[in-house]
Amino acid sequence: MDYLCYKMSDLNTEAADMNLLSPDEQRIATQRGTPFIKTRVLLRQELGRRLNCTPESLIIHTSKHGKPY
Repeated sequence: MDYLCYKMSDLNTEAADMNLLSPDEQRIATQRGTPFIKTRVLLRQELGRRLNCTPESLIIHTSKHGKPY
């Protein structure tokens, strides 16, 4: 198991591309703001890299509390 640790201030705002997010994630992002966008884009980029696919092609399901799985 790998763990990724980042400081929010170290995440590049320009890399937080809303186009990588699903329509549902974009809707949530308008409510939650930059921290949500940065972390969800980072999740998609890392999973895409590890799974050898594009970040926007991933389907990320969430629990009833909004946690990705």
